[in-house]
Amino acid sequence: MTTYVYAGAADWGGKDPAKCNRGLYRLATDTGTWTALERGLPDQVEVRCLTMHPTQPGVVFAGTQAGPYRSTDAGDTWERMHFPGDEPVVWSFAIHPADARVMYAGTQDMAVYRSEDGGGQWRRLTVPRNPDGLCVMGFPTRMIRLAIDPTNPDELYAGVEVGGLVRSLDGGTTWTDCNAPLLELATQERYTQKHGPRRASEGMMDTHALAISAAQPGTVFLANRLGVFRSDDKGGWCPSIACMKGRQCDAGRWLIESADASQMALDQRQSVEQTGSYSTTTPARSRSTSTFWPVRRREFPAAKARLVMV
Repeated sequence: MTTYVYAGAADWGGKDPAKCNRGLYRLATDTGTWTALERGLPDQVEVRCLTMHPTQPGVVFAGTQAGPYRSTDAGDTWERMHFPGDEPVVWSFAIHPADARVMYAGTQDMAVYRSEDGGGQWRRLTVPRNPDGLCVMGFPTRMIRLAIDPTNPDELYAGVEVGGLVRSLDGGTTWTDCNAPLLELATQERYTQKHGPRRASEGMMDTHALAISAAQPGTVFLANRLGVFRSDDKGGWCPSIACMKGRQCDAGRWLIESADASQMALDQRQSVEQTGSYSTTTPARSRSTSTFWPVRRREFPAAKARLVMV
């Protein structure tokens, strides 16, 4: 059976659209061949997020500039899922770990939608429109990441760019923001001296990657412009948060969690010329802090790692 790897490309909102890469591509690992996927997708498709159905091989979901799309044949053909709202640009997906019929989609304009029938119908959830520290930028605010606590699926986190984190403890019915402790961290001298108070606050709100540990329930990892941070109390961001020593994470791109839920890795980019990978080993229920350190760039064996964020 062929194994596929999918990659989406899209404008992030800050470049000349005429100079942006776009598309959806699929790699067949047995042949090493990349194929552009187009059938059923919008013209000049922009794909900002992808996720696989956890129990149905060949079912793939893609978040595009025209809403969510689904393929049931590993990407050969696509159909648009019924989706409400005036802002269809989809930036993130999350699927309930125990009930794959329950899905969430995060979109531009700071919206989160929930489906209870595998994507057939969606309803918009009531999410805070003005969380503490929200920064108005030159691009639309978006829900760039969604993460569900695998040990308590009613706990759902949404990463806002540029607005920190919001959280639901009841499956999306009600929401609060988690930003006050993060904004307090941003006032520390190590950040204000390097960036200035305003830029430090903005950098702490500039969410790039988000993951929740399966090994340590309630432990949340956050990557933003200032570094990598950790909370052990459901987003309270206590002072024991550790970040990458001596490094600033300008753009955390993805997180990988190994199958035994005890290792994580972050790929970060400080500029076109400066790239690096970081990893941490955090044995289940043993460490109260997490320290990240540089590692050599390498490929992660598919049998031992799954893509959490891309």
